[in-house]
Amino acid sequence: IARMNLLCYANESMAYMLCGNMDRGAPEYQLEAAISKIFASQAAWDVCDETIQILGGAGFMKDVGIERWMRDLRIFRIFEGTNDILKLFVALNGVQDVGKKLKAG
Repeated sequence: IARMNLLCYANESMAYMLCGNMDRGAPEYQLEAAISKIFASQAAWDVCDETIQILGGAGFMKDVGIERWMRDLRIFRIFEGTNDILKLFVALNGVQDVGKKLKAG
């Protein structure tokens, strides 16, 4: 439960940071948005999965409702840019400066 709380807190903190940057008119925030989306969708999936583990077999019962959350959360990793594509975007941004230095160098 502590890890689940940690993931929710970290996700909320990332969202506030990103929104603050956007509100201040930061010219570049696409990288932070991509990282936040990847983290949030994966964290939500992990929390839901852990909730099912805590509830045991009852976690899959329709009357509890967690099984629907898991189905709904799966789509967050696909919509608005799949996490796999966003991970490539983050990696590309991470190596761009190194590539420029190597090319110049």
